[in-house]
This record gives sequence, C-alpha cells and structure tokens, in this order.
Amino acid sequence: MSAYPEVPSNYEEVAGAIQDLLTRIGEPSVGYDLPYAYRSFPLGPLDGTSFVAAYAFPVELRSPGGKVLAQAKWIVIEWGRTGQPNPLFYSSVPYSPERVFELIGDVTQLEKAIR
Repeated sequence: MSAYPEVPSNYEEVAGAIQDLLTRIGEPSVGYDLPYAYRSFPLGPLDGTSFVAAYAFPVELRSPGGKVLAQAKWIVIEWGRTGQPNPLFYSSVPYSPERVFELIGDVTQLEKAIR
C-alpha cells in the first residue's frame, strides 16, 4: 500500500479548473475576509464551499490581463457565500494566509469537477 493517496480519475479536470481560476484574480478583497483563526491545515469550515490546493512549488496568481499579482504555495477557493464575493486566500509559506483576492472567474467548472 502506498503512503500517498491515489490520483483521482478526474485530476486533470480539477487541475485545469483551478489553473483557470488562478488567471482570473480581481482586486484585493476587504480585510475582514482574511480569516484570523487559520492555525492548522486543513482549514476549518467557512461560509459556502471551500477547496484547498497545495503545491510543491509556487504557482502564479494572475490578473485577467496576465499581470502576476502573487505567488502561492497553497490556495483556498471559496464560493457560494451568503451574498458576498467569492474569495481566494493564498500564502507563499505554510499555514499563514497572506492576502485575499476576489475571484472574478466562474467557479462552475471547479464545482462540477470535484463532485
């Protein structure tokens, strides 16, 4: 038995949906969107649905125009919040969220891929 989990059959679909969202980052979101209690991994329950992705090497977060806004080692994509924008939290170091951006991309592709 492997120490690592098996790669899900829809890995490419999920990875593509995440990568698409990482190139559709909007403006920095308001400060109260940045969680205060993130001290462990995985993250606790948030409003709506959340998805966590961790990377072995930093990935680039880009604006729709292609400008690099940040580099991340892990991201949290959240959607379906009660009357609020969809945020993307990120960090370039473990366990310490640095900033939150508003997602301006459609999360439907990701939502379908992880079902």
